Amino acid sequence: MDQIIGRKNEQSQLLKIYDSNQAEFLAIYGRRRVGKTFLIRHFFKDKGVYFELMGQHDSGYQIQLDHFYTALVKTFQPDIPVKKARKLERSIIDFNRVYQKMHA
Repeated sequence: MDQIIGRKNEQSQLLKIYDSNQAEFLAIYGRRRVGKTFLIRHFFKDKGVYFELMGQHDSGYQIQLDHFYTALVKTFQPDIPVKKARKLERSIIDFNRVYQKMHA
C-alpha cells in the first residue's frame, strides 16, 4: 500500500477532526495533482464511513447537485435508499436522514 510521506501537519489536523465530538466539515482545495484526494482516502480508509464530494469548477447547479447525489449513493447504497433530489436543500435533508439511520 502506498504511504503518505510528509504531510505531518495535515495528518495532525485530520486526526483532530476525526477525534472531535462535534460534527465537522472539511473542505480541501488547491492545485491539481498534489495528493489531496490520496491524503483523505488514505487517512480515512480504516476509520468507518466518510462522505466524499468533489465539485467541478464552473459547472452549473444541476451538475453539482448530480455530483452530490452520486456521492451520497456511492457512500450509503445499497444499505439505505436515497432518492435523487432537484434542490440542494432536499439533498442535505436526505443526507441527514441517511446519517441518522446509520447511527440509530
